[in-house]
Amino acid sequence: MRLRIVAGLVALAFTTSLAAAPARADSFDARRLPDLVALAKDSGQKGELKDHKSGKGQFFDGQDGELFFSMEPVDCAKGQTCKFVFFSANWDQHDITAKQMNGWNRFALSCAGYLDADNSPTLWYAPMVTGHESRADVALHFTRWHDCLGDFGDFLGDPNGFLKENVDGYTP
Repeated sequence: MRLRIVAGLVALAFTTSLAAAPARADSFDARRLPDLVALAKDSGQKGELKDHKSGKGQFFDGQDGELFFSMEPVDCAKGQTCKFVFFSANWDQHDITAKQMNGWNRFALSCAGYLDADNSPTLWYAPMVTGHESRADVALHFTRWHDCLGDFGDFLGDPNGFLKENVDGYTP
């Protein structure tokens, strides 16, 4: 019971400190897609904003090295602030099994993978964004995404070898 009360007080203090945090001097806001796109480009990723075919908002059609991905805001509409940013990438490879994908998810705590309807591996990462984060804070999400893409590429190159090396107790 004491642990719950202490955890609650810590959470309350943290939330209160965020709410009371002074406004930053710069105009960067991680909840706005144009700010995220500018940061992506500053981080060396290429791409452009595109409109959804449904007409509901925009997304960033990006490239990190040789890999293509999309980045789109979640819980917002064009021109509004967002609660999450959703990174995703899809590979045209059909030899990954559900067991291997489950092994990947045991390895990767923040970049989940799944097999889509065509049995193609898909990777995603969806960090929450707030108006209290600096460009440097949010740049860490781009670094994490870049690392996820690299690790997932290694996994796809030799799924069983990757999992044997990185997941305790994995057997093909």
